[in-house]
Amino acid sequence: MNQRNPSKNKNPLAEYLLGDTTYRKLGSKYGVGFRVIHYRVTRFQGKPVKKVKSKIKLNDLPKEGLPTDVKQLQEELPWLLLVA
Repeated sequence: MNQRNPSKNKNPLAEYLLGDTTYRKLGSKYGVGFRVIHYRVTRFQGKPVKKVKSKIKLNDLPKEGLPTDVKQLQEELPWLLLVA
């Protein structure tokens, strides 16, 4: 029978649970975000995973144009790039 050896297989969950590393180190090692590791560990432990809601919704943003000073700076930008 085939028995899996956790040290040979890529298993960030097992590595984290052994207690020798952090989410960020494992994320860098396996090329995934540390939040993915956290999510999987939390789910494995049977804890609920909290989803963070965005504080700003796109519909709540003002739909007015840019302030006049920003427009003026944008108009002057091409001239500043030519001087530099």
